[in-house]
Amino acid sequence: MSRLFMPVKVYEGENVVINEASTWTKLGRKALIVTGKHSAKANGSLDDVIKALDLNEIPYIIFDKVEENPSVETIMDAVAFAKDKKVEFVVAIGGGSPLDASKSIALMLKHLDWDASNLFATNEDDSHLPLCLIPTTCGTGSEVTGVSVLTRHDLRTKQSISYKIFADIALLDAKYLISLSPKNSKNTAMDAFCHLVESYINSGASVYSRNICMEGFNSFRQILAVLKDERKADMKDYFTLLRTSTYAGMAIAQAGTTIPHGLSYAFTYRLGVEHGKACGYFLAGYLKMACKKWTCNTSEISNQIYDDFKASDDFKTLGEYEVNRILNAAGIKDIPEFEELFIKLCGDVNESESLDTVLNDTVDAVFNNKAKLAMVPFELTREDLVEIAYNMKIEGE
Repeated sequence: MSRLFMPVKVYEGENVVINEASTWTKLGRKALIVTGKHSAKANGSLDDVIKALDLNEIPYIIFDKVEENPSVETIMDAVAFAKDKKVEFVVAIGGGSPLDASKSIALMLKHLDWDASNLFATNEDDSHLPLCLIPTTCGTGSEVTGVSVLTRHDLRTKQSISYKIFADIALLDAKYLISLSPKNSKNTAMDAFCHLVESYINSGASVYSRNICMEGFNSFRQILAVLKDERKADMKDYFTLLRTSTYAGMAIAQAGTTIPHGLSYAFTYRLGVEHGKACGYFLAGYLKMACKKWTCNTSEISNQIYDDFKASDDFKTLGEYEVNRILNAAGIKDIPEFEELFIKLCGDVNESESLDTVLNDTVDAVFNNKAKLAMVPFELTREDLVEIAYNMKIEGE
Protein backbone atom coordinates (compact mmCIF):
# COMPACT_ATOMS: atom_id res chain seq x y z
CA MET A 1 0.00 0.00 0.00
CA SER A 2 1.35 3.43 -0.95
CA ARG A 3 0.78 6.42 1.29
CA LEU A 4 1.82 10.05 1.69
CA PHE A 5 1.42 12.31 4.72
CA MET A 6 2.81 15.84 4.73
CA PRO A 7 0.89 18.27 6.95
CA VAL A 8 3.44 21.11 6.85
CA LYS A 9 2.64 24.20 4.77
CA VAL A 10 5.92 25.09 3.05
CA TYR A 11 6.61 28.61 1.77
CA GLU A 12 9.82 29.17 -0.22
CA GLY A 13 11.20 32.42 -1.58
CA GLU A 14 13.38 35.43 -1.00
CA ASN A 15 12.33 37.42 2.07
CA VAL A 16 9.61 34.86 2.78
CA VAL A 17 9.72 35.50 6.54
CA ILE A 18 8.61 39.10 5.98
CA ASN A 19 6.45 38.51 2.92
CA GLU A 20 4.41 35.73 4.58
CA ALA A 21 4.35 37.33 8.02
CA SER A 22 0.60 37.81 7.95
CA THR A 23 0.28 34.02 7.58
CA TRP A 24 2.59 32.63 10.26
CA THR A 25 2.04 35.34 12.88
CA LYS A 26 -1.58 34.19 13.09
CA LEU A 27 -0.44 31.07 14.93
CA GLY A 28 -0.87 32.80 18.28
CA ARG A 29 -0.84 36.00 20.30
CA LYS A 30 2.65 35.63 21.78
CA ALA A 31 5.70 33.83 20.39
CA LEU A 32 8.59 31.92 21.87
CA ILE A 33 11.60 32.21 19.56
CA VAL A 34 13.92 29.20 19.86
CA THR A 35 17.42 29.41 18.41
CA GLY A 36 21.11 28.92 19.06
CA LYS A 37 23.53 31.45 20.43
CA HIS A 38 25.11 32.87 17.27
CA SER A 39 24.07 31.82 13.75
CA ALA A 40 20.55 33.30 13.69
CA LYS A 41 22.03 36.65 14.64
CA ALA A 42 24.84 36.39 12.10
CA ASN A 43 22.74 35.38 9.08
CA GLY A 44 19.96 37.92 9.63
CA SER A 45 17.17 35.41 10.22
CA LEU A 46 16.53 36.50 13.80
CA ASP A 47 16.26 40.15 12.73
CA ASP A 48 13.73 39.17 10.05
CA VAL A 49 11.60 37.23 12.53
CA ILE A 50 11.63 40.07 15.05
CA LYS A 51 10.76 42.59 12.33
CA ALA A 52 7.83 40.46 11.17
CA LEU A 53 6.53 40.01 14.71
CA ASP A 54 6.85 43.73 15.45
CA LEU A 55 5.05 44.66 12.22
CA ASN A 56 2.16 42.44 13.25
CA GLU A 57 2.25 43.57 16.88
CA ILE A 58 3.00 40.11 18.25
CA PRO A 59 5.03 40.12 21.49
CA TYR A 60 7.77 37.54 21.90
CA ILE A 61 10.44 36.12 24.18
CA ILE A 62 13.72 34.53 23.02
CA PHE A 63 15.37 31.33 24.19
CA ASP A 64 18.79 31.27 22.52
CA LYS A 65 20.60 28.56 24.44
CA VAL A 66 20.13 25.58 22.11
CA GLU A 67 23.44 23.80 21.64
CA GLU A 68 24.53 21.49 18.82
CA ASN A 69 22.85 18.11 19.39
CA PRO A 70 20.46 19.55 22.01
CA SER A 71 20.06 17.70 25.28
CA VAL A 72 16.98 16.76 27.25
CA GLU A 73 18.22 19.16 29.92
CA THR A 74 18.12 22.06 27.45
CA ILE A 75 14.52 21.23 26.57
CA MET A 76 13.52 21.37 30.22
CA ASP A 77 15.44 24.64 30.70
CA ALA A 78 13.47 26.19 27.83
CA VAL A 79 10.18 24.96 29.28
CA ALA A 80 11.07 26.41 32.68
CA PHE A 81 11.96 29.71 30.99
CA ALA A 82 8.70 29.99 29.02
CA LYS A 83 6.03 28.22 31.07
CA ASP A 84 4.83 31.32 32.91
CA LYS A 85 5.20 33.71 29.96
CA LYS A 86 1.85 32.90 28.27
CA VAL A 87 3.37 32.02 24.90
CA GLU A 88 0.95 30.58 22.36
CA PHE A 89 3.26 29.44 19.56
CA VAL A 90 6.89 28.61 18.87
CA VAL A 91 9.14 29.97 16.12
CA ALA A 92 12.40 28.10 15.65
CA ILE A 93 15.36 29.38 13.65
CA GLY A 94 18.49 27.46 12.74
CA GLY A 95 19.75 24.06 11.75
CA GLY A 96 18.47 20.74 12.94
CA SER A 97 19.37 21.40 16.56
CA PRO A 98 17.06 24.39 17.23
CA LEU A 99 14.35 22.94 14.97
CA ASP A 100 14.38 19.53 16.65
CA ALA A 101 14.55 21.15 20.08
CA SER A 102 11.58 23.39 19.34
CA LYS A 103 9.34 20.38 18.66
CA SER A 104 10.07 18.91 22.08
CA ILE A 105 9.66 22.33 23.69
CA ALA A 106 6.30 22.88 21.99
CA LEU A 107 5.17 19.46 23.18
CA MET A 108 6.25 20.00 26.78
CA LEU A 109 4.73 23.50 26.97
CA LYS A 110 1.39 21.91 26.15
CA HIS A 111 1.88 19.38 28.96
CA LEU A 112 3.29 21.33 31.87
CA ASP A 113 2.54 18.47 34.28
CA TRP A 114 4.96 16.17 32.41
CA ASP A 115 8.59 15.63 33.32
CA ALA A 116 11.50 14.79 31.03
CA SER A 117 10.78 11.06 31.10
CA ASN A 118 7.53 11.68 29.20
CA LEU A 119 9.52 12.66 26.12
CA PHE A 120 10.40 9.00 25.58
CA ALA A 121 7.26 7.41 27.05
CA THR A 122 4.47 5.74 25.11
CA ASN A 123 1.64 8.24 25.08
CA GLU A 124 -0.94 8.92 22.40
CA ASP A 125 -1.33 12.60 23.30
CA ASP A 126 1.03 14.43 20.94
CA SER A 127 -0.75 17.80 21.20
CA HIS A 128 1.65 20.73 21.17
CA LEU A 129 1.86 24.47 20.67
CA PRO A 130 1.73 25.60 17.02
CA LEU A 131 5.11 25.66 15.30
CA CYS A 132 6.77 27.75 12.60
CA LEU A 133 10.19 26.45 11.54
CA ILE A 134 12.84 28.40 9.62
CA PRO A 135 15.87 26.37 8.48
CA THR A 136 19.21 28.12 8.09
CA THR A 137 21.27 25.06 7.09
CA CYS A 138 20.85 22.55 4.27
CA GLY A 139 20.91 19.13 5.90
CA THR A 140 18.36 17.95 8.40
CA GLY A 141 15.06 18.73 6.67
CA SER A 142 13.64 19.00 10.19
CA GLU A 143 11.25 21.71 9.02
CA VAL A 144 9.12 19.02 7.30
CA THR A 145 9.65 15.99 9.56
CA GLY A 146 7.95 14.95 12.76
CA VAL A 147 11.26 13.91 14.32
CA SER A 148 12.92 15.48 17.34
CA VAL A 149 16.31 13.92 18.13
CA LEU A 150 17.79 14.76 21.53
CA THR A 151 21.02 13.98 23.32
CA ARG A 152 20.55 11.67 26.28
CA HIS A 153 23.49 12.04 28.61
CA ASP A 154 22.07 9.26 30.77
CA LEU A 155 22.44 6.81 27.86
CA ARG A 156 25.49 8.49 26.25
CA THR A 157 23.80 8.68 22.86
CA LYS A 158 21.12 10.47 20.85
CA GLN A 159 17.51 9.34 20.62
CA SER A 160 14.28 10.42 18.95
CA ILE A 161 11.40 11.33 21.22
CA SER A 162 8.35 9.07 21.13
CA TYR A 163 6.11 11.55 19.30
CA LYS A 164 5.74 12.83 15.76
CA ILE A 165 5.63 16.61 16.02
CA PHE A 166 5.14 18.36 12.68
CA ALA A 167 5.33 22.11 12.15
CA ASP A 168 2.32 24.05 10.97
CA ILE A 169 4.43 26.24 8.68
CA ALA A 170 7.97 26.07 7.26
CA LEU A 171 9.62 29.17 5.78
CA LEU A 172 12.51 28.60 3.35
CA ASP A 173 14.81 31.48 2.39
CA ALA A 174 18.20 30.51 0.97
CA LYS A 175 19.83 33.83 1.85
CA TYR A 176 20.37 32.47 5.35
CA LEU A 177 22.73 29.82 3.93
CA ILE A 178 25.20 32.36 2.52
CA SER A 179 27.01 32.81 5.82
CA LEU A 180 27.45 29.07 6.42
CA SER A 181 31.05 27.90 6.55
CA PRO A 182 32.10 25.53 3.74
CA LYS A 183 32.57 22.78 6.34
CA ASN A 184 29.05 23.23 7.70
CA SER A 185 27.53 23.33 4.21
CA LYS A 186 29.27 20.11 3.18
CA ASN A 187 28.50 18.21 6.37
CA THR A 188 24.83 19.17 6.31
CA ALA A 189 24.54 18.39 2.59
CA MET A 190 25.97 14.93 3.36
CA ASP A 191 23.25 14.51 5.99
CA ALA A 192 20.61 15.35 3.38
CA PHE A 193 22.11 12.86 0.94
CA CYS A 194 22.05 10.15 3.61
CA HIS A 195 18.39 10.95 4.27
CA LEU A 196 17.61 10.44 0.59
CA VAL A 197 19.46 7.13 0.33
CA GLU A 198 18.21 5.71 3.63
CA SER A 199 14.59 6.58 2.92
CA TYR A 200 14.86 5.09 -0.59
CA ILE A 201 16.46 1.79 0.51
CA ASN A 202 13.85 1.33 3.20
CA SER A 203 11.09 -1.15 3.94
CA GLY A 204 8.72 1.76 4.62
CA ALA A 205 9.31 3.46 1.27
CA SER A 206 6.46 3.89 -1.18
CA VAL A 207 6.11 5.02 -4.77
CA TYR A 208 5.45 8.54 -3.44
CA SER A 209 8.43 8.71 -1.10
CA ARG A 210 10.77 7.26 -3.73
CA ASN A 211 9.64 9.85 -6.27
CA ILE A 212 10.42 12.55 -3.70
CA CYS A 213 13.84 10.96 -3.25
CA MET A 214 14.49 11.08 -7.00
CA GLU A 215 13.71 14.80 -7.03
CA GLY A 216 16.15 15.17 -4.16
CA PHE A 217 18.86 13.21 -5.98
CA ASN A 218 18.37 15.41 -9.05
CA SER A 219 18.73 18.53 -6.90
CA PHE A 220 21.85 17.13 -5.26
CA ARG A 221 23.39 16.56 -8.69
CA GLN A 222 22.79 20.21 -9.59
CA ILE A 223 24.83 21.49 -6.64
CA LEU A 224 27.50 18.79 -6.58
CA ALA A 225 30.03 21.01 -8.36
CA VAL A 226 29.54 23.69 -5.69
CA LEU A 227 30.05 21.18 -2.89
CA LYS A 228 33.23 19.93 -4.61
CA ASP A 229 34.53 23.54 -4.87
CA GLU A 230 34.51 23.40 -8.66
CA ARG A 231 32.54 26.64 -8.86
CA LYS A 232 31.20 29.29 -6.51
CA ALA A 233 27.58 29.22 -5.39
CA ASP A 234 25.04 31.78 -6.53
CA MET A 235 21.60 32.38 -5.03
CA LYS A 236 20.02 29.75 -7.27
CA ASP A 237 22.50 27.20 -5.89
CA TYR A 238 21.65 28.12 -2.31
CA PHE A 239 17.97 27.56 -3.01
CA THR A 240 18.82 24.21 -4.63
CA LEU A 241 20.81 23.21 -1.53
CA LEU A 242 17.91 24.15 0.70
CA ARG A 243 15.37 22.41 -1.52
CA THR A 244 17.49 19.23 -1.58
CA SER A 245 17.39 19.17 2.21
CA THR A 246 13.65 19.73 2.28
CA TYR A 247 13.01 16.96 -0.26
CA ALA A 248 15.11 14.67 1.91
CA GLY A 249 13.15 15.70 4.99
CA MET A 250 9.89 14.94 3.21
CA ALA A 251 11.24 11.52 2.27
CA ILE A 252 12.27 10.52 5.80
CA ALA A 253 8.96 11.86 7.09
CA GLN A 254 7.39 9.03 5.09
CA ALA A 255 9.92 6.21 5.55
CA GLY A 256 12.41 7.17 8.26
CA THR A 257 16.15 6.54 8.37
CA THR A 258 17.94 3.22 8.63
CA ILE A 259 21.35 1.83 9.54
CA PRO A 260 23.74 4.75 8.80
CA HIS A 261 21.76 7.05 11.10
CA GLY A 262 21.37 4.32 13.69
CA LEU A 263 25.12 3.76 13.79
CA SER A 264 25.90 7.48 13.80
CA TYR A 265 24.37 8.57 17.11
CA ALA A 266 26.93 7.07 19.51
CA PHE A 267 29.63 7.99 16.97
CA THR A 268 28.67 11.63 17.36
CA TYR A 269 28.18 11.54 21.11
CA ARG A 270 31.34 9.62 22.03
CA LEU A 271 33.80 10.72 19.33
CA GLY A 272 32.46 14.21 18.60
CA VAL A 273 32.03 13.50 14.88
CA GLU A 274 29.64 15.94 13.18
CA HIS A 275 26.23 14.40 12.48
CA GLY A 276 26.29 14.54 8.67
CA LYS A 277 29.85 13.23 8.59
CA ALA A 278 28.97 10.44 11.02
CA CYS A 279 26.05 9.31 8.85
CA GLY A 280 28.09 9.52 5.65
CA TYR A 281 30.85 7.42 7.24
CA PHE A 282 28.50 4.42 7.31
CA LEU A 283 26.63 5.03 4.06
CA ALA A 284 28.98 3.29 1.63
CA GLY A 285 28.88 0.14 3.73
CA TYR A 286 25.09 0.23 3.70
CA LEU A 287 25.07 0.67 -0.08
CA LYS A 288 27.44 -2.27 -0.56
CA MET A 289 25.24 -4.46 1.61
CA ALA A 290 22.17 -3.40 -0.39
CA CYS A 291 23.95 -4.46 -3.58
CA LYS A 292 24.38 -7.93 -2.14
CA LYS A 293 21.14 -8.48 -0.24
CA TRP A 294 18.38 -6.16 -1.49
CA THR A 295 16.03 -8.15 -3.72
CA CYS A 296 13.85 -5.13 -4.67
CA ASN A 297 10.72 -7.23 -5.06
CA THR A 298 8.22 -5.98 -7.60
CA SER A 299 5.98 -4.40 -4.96
CA GLU A 300 8.84 -2.00 -4.19
CA ILE A 301 9.82 -0.95 -7.71
CA SER A 302 8.18 -0.39 -11.05
CA ASN A 303 8.02 -3.05 -13.73
CA GLN A 304 9.97 -0.68 -15.99
CA ILE A 305 12.95 -0.68 -13.63
CA TYR A 306 12.84 -4.47 -13.48
CA ASP A 307 12.75 -4.69 -17.27
CA ASP A 308 15.68 -2.25 -17.56
CA PHE A 309 17.71 -4.39 -15.16
CA LYS A 310 16.96 -7.53 -17.14
CA ALA A 311 18.14 -5.79 -20.28
CA SER A 312 21.44 -4.77 -18.68
CA ASP A 313 24.58 -6.90 -18.49
CA ASP A 314 26.40 -4.57 -16.09
CA PHE A 315 24.89 -5.65 -12.76
CA LYS A 316 24.66 -9.01 -11.01
CA THR A 317 21.65 -8.20 -8.82
CA LEU A 318 18.65 -5.93 -8.94
CA GLY A 319 19.87 -4.36 -5.71
CA GLU A 320 23.16 -3.44 -7.34
CA TYR A 321 21.27 -1.98 -10.30
CA GLU A 322 19.05 0.15 -8.06
CA VAL A 323 21.93 1.39 -5.91
CA ASN A 324 23.82 2.54 -8.99
CA ARG A 325 20.68 4.05 -10.49
CA ILE A 326 20.11 6.35 -7.51
CA LEU A 327 23.81 7.24 -7.28
CA ASN A 328 23.81 8.14 -10.97
CA ALA A 329 20.72 10.31 -10.44
CA ALA A 330 22.75 12.22 -7.84
CA GLY A 331 25.68 12.66 -10.24
CA ILE A 332 27.82 9.92 -8.66
CA LYS A 333 29.21 7.12 -10.85
CA ASP A 334 29.37 4.29 -8.29
CA ILE A 335 30.11 3.45 -4.66
CA PRO A 336 33.91 3.98 -4.91
CA GLU A 337 33.23 7.46 -6.30
CA PHE A 338 30.89 8.14 -3.38
CA GLU A 339 33.62 7.06 -0.94
CA GLU A 340 35.98 9.54 -2.59
CA LEU A 341 33.30 12.22 -2.45
CA PHE A 342 32.74 11.59 1.25
CA ILE A 343 36.43 12.11 2.02
CA LYS A 344 36.54 15.22 -0.17
CA LEU A 345 33.49 16.82 1.47
CA CYS A 346 33.77 15.66 5.06
CA GLY A 347 37.32 14.41 5.57
CA ASP A 348 38.31 11.13 7.16
CA VAL A 349 37.47 10.13 10.71
CA ASN A 350 40.60 10.33 12.82
CA GLU A 351 41.82 7.02 14.18
CA SER A 352 41.82 6.78 17.95
CA GLU A 353 42.23 4.10 20.55
CA SER A 354 38.49 4.24 21.23
CA LEU A 355 37.33 3.94 17.60
CA ASP A 356 37.09 0.14 17.62
CA THR A 357 35.33 0.19 20.98
CA VAL A 358 32.75 2.71 19.78
CA LEU A 359 32.18 0.83 16.52
CA ASN A 360 31.60 -2.45 18.36
CA ASP A 361 29.32 -0.83 20.93
CA THR A 362 27.21 0.94 18.31
CA VAL A 363 26.90 -2.29 16.28
CA ASP A 364 25.56 -4.01 19.38
CA ALA A 365 23.13 -1.18 20.05
CA VAL A 366 21.74 -1.18 16.51
CA PHE A 367 21.55 -4.97 16.34
CA ASN A 368 19.40 -4.90 19.48
CA ASN A 369 17.19 -2.16 18.04
CA LYS A 370 14.55 -4.29 16.33
CA ALA A 371 12.56 -1.26 15.17
CA LYS A 372 15.58 0.14 13.31
CA LEU A 373 16.40 -3.25 11.76
CA ALA A 374 12.80 -3.59 10.59
CA MET A 375 13.26 -0.47 8.45
CA VAL A 376 15.89 -2.23 6.33
CA PRO A 377 14.37 -4.01 3.30
CA PHE A 378 16.65 -7.04 3.71
CA GLU A 379 17.74 -9.17 6.63
CA LEU A 380 20.90 -8.17 8.49
CA THR A 381 23.01 -10.33 10.76
CA ARG A 382 25.36 -8.89 13.36
CA GLU A 383 28.23 -9.79 11.02
CA ASP A 384 26.56 -7.72 8.29
CA LEU A 385 26.38 -4.74 10.65
CA VAL A 386 30.06 -5.15 11.49
CA GLU A 387 30.85 -5.13 7.77
CA ILE A 388 28.82 -1.93 7.29
CA ALA A 389 30.33 -0.22 10.34
CA TYR A 390 33.95 -1.06 9.49
CA ASN A 391 33.72 -0.38 5.74
CA MET A 392 35.39 3.04 5.73
CA LYS A 393 37.98 2.01 8.32
CA ILE A 394 38.99 -0.97 6.17
CA GLU A 395 38.92 1.11 2.97
CA GLY A 396 41.28 3.62 4.57
CA GLU A 397 43.88 1.04 5.57
